[in-house]
Amino acid sequence: MNIFFYAGTRSIAGEHYLEKLLGLAELKNLLILPEGSFFLSPLALELRSGDLIILFVADTQELDKLI
Repeated sequence: MNIFFYAGTRSIAGEHYLEKLLGLAELKNLLILPEGSFFLSPLALELRSGDLIILFVADTQELDKLI
């Protein structure tokens, strides 16, 4: 199982959250998807059934874009 992190846009809050996640030993192999890629980057194409994605959404407008 792979663990991915995705933030729709770059933000200070998102960067702080990611920093905390990277400090956890359980998430040492966390794969970070590029911001704003809408899961179209080559790394995002590695997503498979059973993988976990941590999604950081700054506001409802960003969530609407993803949906």
